[in-house]
Amino acid sequence: MQINLYPWNLYILYVCAAVLFVFMILTVVKMVKSLKEAATLAPALQEMTPKTEQLSKKAEEAGNALSSGADLIKTGFTIIVALNLLKKSYDQQEEKGIKGFNKAAAEHISQNSEEAKLLRKIQKGI
Repeated sequence: MQINLYPWNLYILYVCAAVLFVFMILTVVKMVKSLKEAATLAPALQEMTPKTEQLSKKAEEAGNALSSGADLIKTGFTIIVALNLLKKSYDQQEEKGIKGFNKAAAEHISQNSEEAKLLRKIQKGI
């Protein structure tokens, strides 16, 4: 048994084509409005590009300054730790004054050099 829907098939096709045509017209109207807005914004965008380039350069310089500041902080922290260890070795010395400080510094330097040699040996072994 076959059902013949011949006239209805054509009506549905015509309605779908009309709806598609209406949506295409609406899309073209919206695109024309968008293109007009883009054309009016183009000069403003051309004025903003040098400013954005300047801002990006300043941001890059600020990032470099922060990274150099971080390196400075790391170096300062290392110096503070070294001076603290030197003070502790000076406090353990019986001699005080310049002689005690010189002796503590010599011990500290020799200990650090021995540790550095040991670390180099370990690294070469790995």
